[in-house]
Amino acid sequence: METQLAKIRCMACNATLVAEKTLRGSSCGCDNQTYVTFDRHGQLCITGKDLSLVELIQGCPKPKKNPRYYDTNIPQTPKRKPTSDLSKIQIL
Repeated sequence: METQLAKIRCMACNATLVAEKTLRGSSCGCDNQTYVTFDRHGQLCITGKDLSLVELIQGCPKPKKNPRYYDTNIPQTPKRKPTSDLSKIQIL
């Protein structure tokens, strides 16, 4: 598994924040409350009161594609045939 690394800068306090692992983040502690982490799926999560004061330095990896969802060679399931012909049923 490759190491994930993301660096952002909070321009409110000029602190550089680094997230290196999934579910381990860092915060600057200023009034903007900027926080950076990776979620359990490996997506970069950046939070803060004003995201216009956050600058991305390094990070934002592309999501990994799961090959079983993108495989076009999966055989189609056959269509089901009706179990009974409703036109032959008599209603009493």
